[in-house]
Amino acid sequence: MNWIYFLYVLLIGLLDALAMILGKLWFLHKNIFYLLGAFLSLGIAAVFFAFTLKYQNLVIMNWLWIGLSAISGTLAGFLIFKESVSSLQIVGILIVAVGVILLNLK
Repeated sequence: MNWIYFLYVLLIGLLDALAMILGKLWFLHKNIFYLLGAFLSLGIAAVFFAFTLKYQNLVIMNWLWIGLSAISGTLAGFLIFKESVSSLQIVGILIVAVGVILLNLK
């Protein structure tokens, strides 16, 4: 794989996490700029998603984005918003993380 592919995937994950954080902030504070930032972040992530399709097929990239979203959303909720995560949910998160790694192996 090309290093640019990994950069695109990293940017998708970061932009998706930013969108979730901004969405949660909008819900808490009702500031429209948080909501607009969330839409913008997801829009830019979608552009990078399209770019990754040059390096990886749609089936894998779709699941990769879903996995990154689940992991980054959980981390954001846990670390920033102090949301709780049960032991069983942590096991599920670890399974998703392993799945994301396996999706990138050939």
